[in-house]
Amino acid sequence: MQGYIESSLSLFNISDFSNSSVPMRTPYNITTCRYRDFRYPPGHPRQYEYNVYYWHVIAAKLAFIIVMEHIVYLTKFVLSYVIPDVPYAVKEQIKREKYLTQVILHETNLKLVTKRLKPVDDGTVKCGKVNLTREEMELDF
Repeated sequence: MQGYIESSLSLFNISDFSNSSVPMRTPYNITTCRYRDFRYPPGHPRQYEYNVYYWHVIAAKLAFIIVMEHIVYLTKFVLSYVIPDVPYAVKEQIKREKYLTQVILHETNLKLVTKRLKPVDDGTVKCGKVNLTREEMELDF
């Protein structure tokens, strides 16, 4: 870990303070101070601008955020796939009710057809409009 602190702190020349931000008291033998940032030091052609390490750290943070977001999304997708929205028993009950509805509709249609095609006494079938009452429409289950 030798040199880690020096590599993660930037230098600032105390003489570069503006008049409004000059500290009230400074020790006489200190000419620079260090602060947490990744900037070029005083005397460099690009003095106090962000250096390459700053952009590497920003890129690493962005990559971390993107990777974590994808991990969360993938976990959510897997959990939503594994845990069904509708339980199996409810799905089966819905299928059963749908089947019973189809059976009832089929039997009702058969009853209507048999009422319309009622045989006449002479053995012929007479087809005509039939007015059915509610009792005639009820099914025999």
